[in-house]
Formats: sequence, C-alpha cells, structure tokens
Amino acid sequence: MSSRKATDGIEDSPMLTIASNNDEMEKSDAAASTRLNNQDSSNTLIGPGQTNTANAGNDDGILKTKKTEKYYESNAGDGSKATDQYVEGLGLVFTLFSCFASLFIVALDQTIISTILTKVGNKFDAFSQIGWLTSGFLLPMACLAPSYGKISIAFGRKNTILVGIVIFEIGSLIAALAQNMNMLIGGRVIQGVGGGAVQAMV
Repeated sequence: MSSRKATDGIEDSPMLTIASNNDEMEKSDAAASTRLNNQDSSNTLIGPGQTNTANAGNDDGILKTKKTEKYYESNAGDGSKATDQYVEGLGLVFTLFSCFASLFIVALDQTIISTILTKVGNKFDAFSQIGWLTSGFLLPMACLAPSYGKISIAFGRKNTILVGIVIFEIGSLIAALAQNMNMLIGGRVIQGVGGGAVQAMV
C-alpha cells in the first residue's frame, strides 16, 4: 500500500507533468520541421535535365493544357477574317511592291528636303522658318503613327493605308503648288499625317 501511494504521489507530481509537456512540445517541433523540410524539397530549383517527382502530376497536367492551347491570327476590323486576307502568286508580288514603293516614297520625303533648303529659303525669303520644313513632317508622323494601329483595328489595315496614301499625296500636291513658306509648311504637315499611316501599316 505504501509503495502504491508513493507511486501515485510521483505520478501526480508537477515535475512529471512538466516533463511530459516538454516531450509533447519536442514531438510537435519535430513534426513541424519535417513538414518544412518536405516543402523545401518540393520547392527546390530544378536544373536542366532534372525532374521534380513531387510536382510531377501537376506538371503533367500543365503540359497537357499547354499542348492543347491553339493560337489564331486576329481578324481584321472590317468584318473579314484573317484567312480572307491571304494573297498568293502575282497578287502577292504586286502587294509587296506597292507596300515597298509607298514606304520608300515616305522615307525619301523625310531626307530629300535637305537638298533644297537653300533654294527654298532664297525663293520665299524666309530662312527663319526653314527648320519647320523638316519638323512639320516628322512631328505629326511620330505622334500619329501609334494611333494608326488602333484605327486599323476599327477600319481595317488596307483601308487605313489607302487613306494614308491619299492624305500624303494631297500634302505633296499642296507643297508642290505652295506660293509662300507657310503654305509649304502646311503641305509638309499634311504629308506627315499621311506618312505616319503608311509607315505604321507597312
């Protein structure tokens, strides 16, 4: 009886309670560290030629999803489909030649003006405005070229470049018939508005 009472007293002592609590805390810390190690091993960087077996099932699902995705060319904004715009044979040759010719004329108009600056200044007696012959062409072309991308989505690429060529030719006609420097600068500005469409679309 005495020994049983003694052991009952030992089991109920606070020292044993603290020791058991410490054991439980150590076990929970060990389990938490094990979970962290498993997460670290699954999130480690995988080098070339290596495979991550922990996420193999998820990777297979992602790869299958990527393989089944298909990308289609966007349709034009004028209601026609992208496949309707395909050109073959002689039509393709003429289309490319027209694009290259229009872009060449616009690019030539940017630099050819430098060869006649002195003659224009002498004819109109306006050397103070000579710089606007170049700036008046480049500024609208640079400012409006990004906007022509949105316009082409709404009205179609073909229609946009055709309108740009018409505007450019109107500006060229005004510049050719100019009677003073202001009229010539105005023609150059109109050329830049149309040239921005040509440069952006081609």
